[in-house]
Amino acid sequence: MTIRNLNTSPKSFGRKKADAPQLPIAPMAKKKCYLENRKASERTKQLKKVQLIFNNNICTIDAILRSLSEEGAQVEVNNPLEIPDKFMLKFTSDFKTRQCQVVWRDDKSIGLKFVSP
Repeated sequence: MTIRNLNTSPKSFGRKKADAPQLPIAPMAKKKCYLENRKASERTKQLKKVQLIFNNNICTIDAILRSLSEEGAQVEVNNPLEIPDKFMLKFTSDFKTRQCQVVWRDDKSIGLKFVSP
């Protein structure tokens, strides 16, 4: 990259322009994830089929488990607005269930925290 001296530019028409002070270039900051620092325990990436069960075990919605920790999980669903605030999460691989509460909603996923029954 070449730097052109503005004082000798043919378009300056006899006026001298003051040289701009050279500022040090700051290093680029690392992009931080909003939810990255809020987790107390380590998350593990998952790709498992789960079911969301609510309305007194009458309604079920199939979903995909994306990440799992001791305190909660991230689940991908088609329409997160259909999901109530409290429901049961059923793991289809071992048929275990956990009581959950929604912490956040995105356009395709929801964040859950596990609550004790």
